[in-house]
Amino acid sequence: MIEQLFTIDELAEHLKISRRTIYRMLEDNELPFAIKIKGSWRFKANDVSNWLDQHKVGKVGANK
Repeated sequence: MIEQLFTIDELAEHLKISRRTIYRMLEDNELPFAIKIKGSWRFKANDVSNWLDQHKVGKVGANK
């Protein structure tokens, strides 16, 4: 089974951030799951989902 891949535009739309932010995050190595194929960046949907889960912030006041 071939896994869904996001382009930079699709990832930016999915995350509700700009393309510029995606490129900055790539330069800062903040997207360790990024794959470069013949000069174009791609992102596996499952890797994006897992990354988002790892970067969740708990509910406000949950640690009180």
